[in-house]
Formats: sequence, structure tokens, C-alpha cells
Amino acid sequence: MPFSTGSPAKPADFMVAEGVVDDSSHQGLRVLLREEGVPFQRMKTWKISRDPDYATKKARVGHLYAISRR
Repeated sequence: MPFSTGSPAKPADFMVAEGVVDDSSHQGLRVLLREEGVPFQRMKTWKISRDPDYATKKARVGHLYAISRR
């Protein structure tokens, strides 16, 4: 499952849910990633579309995605 943003909580919880590990500490995962030289940074800025039709387009894409998952 891809994670483009977030904190170590998401992949840690995912690994427990998938049975990769029995239990996981979010801080432990953060330490492990740091030890292995894997950067894990929270998103610091938000990008906002300047397209005046953004909300309409976003809703349409969400609708199409929802009906494709049925």
C-alpha cells in the first residue's frame, strides 16, 4: 500500500495489519528508518490548485473512482 505522506504510524500500523510483525512502535519504526539512512519527513507545505474548476473536477474524479470500486 503506497504512502505518499504521513507519519511512521501509517506504515507501522499497516505492517501489523498485514502480519509482517506482531507489534510495532511508531517511534521504533522512526528510529529504525533513521538508523538505515531512510529519510522520513512530514510534508511541510500544502499545494493548492488555482484552477477555478478544481472543486468540480475533484468531485468528478472522486465519483468516477467510487463507482469503479463497486
